[in-house]
Amino acid sequence: VKAWASRDKQAFSDTMKLVSKTGFLLLAIPTSPVMYELDGLLHLWLTNVPEHAKNFILLILLYSLVNVFAYPLVYAVQATGRIALFESLGSSIRILVFPLAWIALACGAPPEAAFAIIIMITATCLLVRFLIFAHLVQIEKCAFIWDVYGKMALVCVLAQCAPLLIMLALPQSFFRMIITGTTSAIWTGACWYALALSKEQKNQVIEAIKGLFHRIFANLRQSQTEMP
Repeated sequence: VKAWASRDKQAFSDTMKLVSKTGFLLLAIPTSPVMYELDGLLHLWLTNVPEHAKNFILLILLYSLVNVFAYPLVYAVQATGRIALFESLGSSIRILVFPLAWIALACGAPPEAAFAIIIMITATCLLVRFLIFAHLVQIEKCAFIWDVYGKMALVCVLAQCAPLLIMLALPQSFFRMIITGTTSAIWTGACWYALALSKEQKNQVIEAIKGLFHRIFANLRQSQTEMP
């Protein structure tokens, strides 16, 4: 909001990129190991796993990874104050989920078809919203798409290496779940930092982490001084 109010379009675009990348990372870290260890998690949680439970969860996770890019666009367009077209088109597209899902299920499609339609409509809505955002803010579309969506897709692909190798090397067990989750989080974060961020964005992330630890230690010292 501050960047837009000051009419600094470059800072506004850079903030959007970093927020989009960070939001995707925070969701991708738990998603990747869950996808690979879903069978073990379901049997650990449920005695009798429903027939379509695994497919539903996988589709919901995929939907979340797509939809996470929509939130920064919404807040960015709200900052411009020109949200009428953005919201009306987005809502009109999203409401197509209901008739399309009904038609698919009426034609005998499996229950997973409804979730697949939601993902496709969400991706379409994301594209339309991005085009409106790019028009309002006057940014270079191709550069933004590569820097955010292209690099995040690359990170998403490379992030699968660690959990996949662990699955091939170790038998299914609770110990493997812990190893997969820990290793996947570290590897995904490393891929994100190395491949998705520019030099300036890396410096911003480092400064943000330093500030977070500084506040934590300051609060701890304050708590110790206030103790009787």
